[in-house]
Amino acid sequence: MDLLSKLSLGFHAALGARQLLALLCGCLLGLLAGQRRRLSPMSVLALLLPLVPAMDALSALAMLAAVAYGSAWGQTLAHRPALGFRGRAQFAPLLAGAAGAVGTLALALFAQPLAALAFDLGAADDFALMVFVLVGATVLGPGSVLVSLAMAVLGLLVAQLAQRAGAGGLFAAGLPQIGQGVPLVPLMIGLFAGAELIDKRIPVDAANPPPMPAAGETPPVTELPRRSAAVASARGLLAGLVLGLLPGAGARLAAALGRGVETRLRGDDERARCGELASVAAGHAGSHTAFIPMLMLGAPINAVMALLFAAMAIKGEPSGPLLLTGQPQIFWGLCASMWVGCLVLTVLGHLRLIPGRERQGPGHRWISAPLLVACCAGAAAGGPDAYPGFSVAVMGGAALAGYVFRKLSCQAAPFALAFILGPHMEGHLRHALQLSSGDWRVFLERPVALSLLLITVALVLLSLLPFVRRVRERVFGQPWLADD
Repeated sequence: MDLLSKLSLGFHAALGARQLLALLCGCLLGLLAGQRRRLSPMSVLALLLPLVPAMDALSALAMLAAVAYGSAWGQTLAHRPALGFRGRAQFAPLLAGAAGAVGTLALALFAQPLAALAFDLGAADDFALMVFVLVGATVLGPGSVLVSLAMAVLGLLVAQLAQRAGAGGLFAAGLPQIGQGVPLVPLMIGLFAGAELIDKRIPVDAANPPPMPAAGETPPVTELPRRSAAVASARGLLAGLVLGLLPGAGARLAAALGRGVETRLRGDDERARCGELASVAAGHAGSHTAFIPMLMLGAPINAVMALLFAAMAIKGEPSGPLLLTGQPQIFWGLCASMWVGCLVLTVLGHLRLIPGRERQGPGHRWISAPLLVACCAGAAAGGPDAYPGFSVAVMGGAALAGYVFRKLSCQAAPFALAFILGPHMEGHLRHALQLSSGDWRVFLERPVALSLLLITVALVLLSLLPFVRRVRERVFGQPWLADD
C-alpha cells in the first residue's frame, strides 16, 4: 500500500463527525491553554484523560494531540504584537500552519523507515533509549538540571512503589485501595491542574499584577523583503524539523536557535523580524515532529507526549511500530487529523476568533469552583471504580505535592515523565537481563544501546560546561542551579 492510499485511509477515518468534533474541541482548548487562560497545556491534557475510555482511540488521540500542538498556536497569537506582524497579522497563522503541515509530512514520510528500525531494536536498546529520553528531557528542559534529575529519580521511585503496591506487596499495607496501585489519572490531574488551582487560589502578590502591554505600544515595523522572509522561515523550519526530535523542550530550543541564527546573520533593520519569523516556523515544526519518537519508537520525549503515551495505554492501543502495522487506520488517521487541525487553527488565527492576551477573561475566582469540581470528578472517573474516594484523595495529595514543587522551583514534568516511563523501563530491563542470563555486559555489546548510553553520559557532562549553562539560561530564562 503506497503513501497516497495510506493517507486516503487516514482521511477517511479522520473526517468522521465524532473525530472532527473532538479535533475542534482540542484545537480550541489548545489555543486557550497556550495563551495561559487560567490553565496550562499539561493541566488541560490531564483533565481530558478521564474522557479517553469513553471515546474511540482516534478521536481521543486527535483531541489530545490538538491540545499539544494547539498550545504553540496560542503562544504565537498571544505574543503576536511582539512578533512584529503589525499590519500583516494574518501572516503569523499562515506561517505557523505551513510549518505544522510540513512537520506532519515529515511524520508521514519517515514512519515506515523508523518502524522498520524499531523492529530491529532489542530489549537492551529499548531500555537505553528510554534512559536517553528521560535524562535528555531533564538536561534539555527548563529549570535546574540537578533538581530535574532528582525529580526524575523521585518519579521512578514512586512508580516502583506504586507498582509493588499494585501487586499486593509490602507497600500495600494490607489496604485494598492501595492494593489497586496508585492511579495514574488522579495523580496527573492533581500534579498539574490541582497544583495550578492552589497556586492561583493563593496569590503571591495580587496587589501588584504584572503590567500588560497596552495597544499601540509596539513601534511601527518596516516592510520586510519577501526573499529575506522566505529564507528566514525556511531556515527556522529546518531547525524545527531536526531539533523537534530532541527530548525535553526540543521545539523551544529550535525556536531559540532559529531566532539566534537570524539575529547574527541579518542587519539591524531585518534582524528582529527575521528572527521572529524563524522562531515561529521552528517552534511549530518542532511541535509536530515531537510526535515521531512517541508514535514510531514508543519513547515519549517530554511530559506532554508522555500523557498521550498514557492515553494510548488506557485505550489498550500498541505504541511504537506496532501501531503502524497493527492499527494503521489510527496512525494515518492521526496524521490526517493533524493536517486538518493545522487548517482549523490557521482559520481561527486568521479570523482572530480567539483574542490575544490584551483581552482578559474572567477572574480566577469565577472558575475556581468549576475547576475544583472538574478535578474531583475527573479523579473519581479516572481511578478504580470501586474506590472513587481513594482516587480523589490521591488527587488532593498530588495537588499539594505539585504546589510544593512549584514553590521550590522544582519542575513537575520530569517527575510525570519518569512515573509514566518507569514500568516500561523496568520491563525492558528485566527482559534484557533474562535474555542475557543476568549478564549486564549486554548493554555494552549492543551497539545501539552502548551509543545511546554514551550520548546520555555526554549530555550530562555537557550540561556542566559554563557555555551550556549560559545557553540554557538564555533559552529558558532560568538558572542552571536553583540557587544560582
